[in-house]
Formats: sequence, structure tokens, C-alpha cells
Amino acid sequence: MLYLLDATGETDAPWYAVVPLTIGGFTLAALAGLVSYAVRRDRRERSSASSDK
Repeated sequence: MLYLLDATGETDAPWYAVVPLTIGGFTLAALAGLVSYAVRRDRRERSSASSDK
């Protein structure tokens, strides 16, 4: 998004902003993956526990 704004001339994006934005994006992606994995694992454990009864 920042590159799009920079290309249209809406803002002047500094070159050093790329590193924090990339790290932030990777961090958010990792967090979303971990939450998704935890939810799926919990649902799998619940369904196997209910079918064992």
C-alpha cells in the first residue's frame, strides 16, 4: 500500500521503512498461522474426545 501511495505521489515513502514493514507483515502472518493452528488442534482434540465416549 505504501508503494502505491508513493508511486501516485500521495506520500514520500522513505527507503528504510521497508524493513520494519516487512518484519511487521511477517510477524502478523506468523501470528495468524499460530492462532489458526491452535484453533484447529483444539477442535481436533475436542472431536476425538467426544467420539471416545
